[in-house]
Order: sequence, then structure tokens, then C-alpha cells
Amino acid sequence: YALYEGIHKVTQPDSAPGSLIAPVVVLGISILLEGKSFLVAIKEFNHQRGSRPVKEALFKGRDPVIPVVLLEDAGALFGLVVALIAVGVSWLTGSTFADGIGSIVIGLLLCGIGVILAYETHGLIIGEGVTPEDKRLALRLARDTDGVEDVTQILSLHLGPDSAILALKVKFPKGITVEEVEAITDAVEARIREKLPHMKRIFIEPDSDYDVSKDPEQAPKSDSVRGESLET
Repeated sequence: YALYEGIHKVTQPDSAPGSLIAPVVVLGISILLEGKSFLVAIKEFNHQRGSRPVKEALFKGRDPVIPVVLLEDAGALFGLVVALIAVGVSWLTGSTFADGIGSIVIGLLLCGIGVILAYETHGLIIGEGVTPEDKRLALRLARDTDGVEDVTQILSLHLGPDSAILALKVKFPKGITVEEVEAITDAVEARIREKLPHMKRIFIEPDSDYDVSKDPEQAPKSDSVRGESLET
């Protein structure tokens, strides 16, 4: 609607309304309130992201709530400032042309924010794995457990910001008993849950006869994910 209204005012400009007080007061109060909300969102976002870069925290995090609020507040604040400038210019020039330009800018801004928000949340909607850092840590914890020869496959899926499923194929030494396998499995689960409490469900499948050449989803041999080493 903002785009339609803006195009209409640009193609068919009219005389600007006489009074400037009402729109300036409304927009000014809105900017103050939205600015306060934006500052709170920035504070919470910085607390959530920790030492991560801003871009990574915005687009690669697994909890979209704070980033979404931050983007919405930023867009709303920018749109209000644009609207205030457009109203002022329209009043000075006596034409709604500038107001129409402002409406078009706001419409494009809303479209852009919509695309960004869709990108931000689509992963969790259609299914997204844990972060590479969490995957590397889970691999290292499992492989360092006594009785584990290797982890040949690792799969994960986030059910929510603080809940994830982890599935592992583990190669155990030959000749051990079922009881020993169960004990090793319990140890692996305990080690992973201690460091990664959001791994709510951990499934471990024994894998004795594993052919790495036939599995495109194999766990990397160097305890790395996407070529990144675990050693830090």
C-alpha cells in the first residue's frame, strides 16, 4: 500500500496539507518510543551474540527472536525518520511529491526487511542443523570417550532455539559385550550433554563395518566441519 500511495502522489501531486503540527508531533513521539525500543533491542542483541561478529549473529544464529526484533525496530525507526523528512519537505514545497517519494522509500524498506526476515527464519522453519562449532565439539567429545574408536557419521537438527537432535554412528572395538557398548554410549551422551545442554535427544548407532567411500555424510576424520579444524 505504501508503494501504491507513493506512486500515486508522485504521478498526481497535490497541494500539501496546511498544518504541520499534528504529523510532526505524532511522528516525533513515535520516533522517541521506537528509538527506546531499538536501544533495548541492541542491548539484548549484543548480550546474545557475545564475541561473535554482528553479521554472523544476525544471520547464522539459531535463535531468531532478538535479531528479528532488532531488524523490525531498525526498519520502523528509519521509516519514521524518512516520513518526518518527507512531511517537512512537502510542507516547505507545498506539494505532496516529496511525501510520495517518502512513501515509496518506506515501501521498498518494508519489502527489503520482509526478505531479510524470511531469510533469517527459513532455516528453522524447514529444518536446520546445529552450528559448525557445536558439531565440532560434539565430534571431539564423542571421539575422546574411552571405548570409542571413531565417529563415522554425525547428523543434527534444531527443533527450536534451545533444542536439538543429534545422531551419531559410532565405531566400537570388536569383541566387546552389549553391556560395554551401553556403558560407552551412556558416557558419550553424558559428555555431550554436559557441554551442549541444548542437545535434548542424542541417538547413537553402532557401526562396525563402515565404508567411508560409500557415505557422502561421513564425519570428517580430523574432527573438523567444512574444513575447519577443531584445534583452537
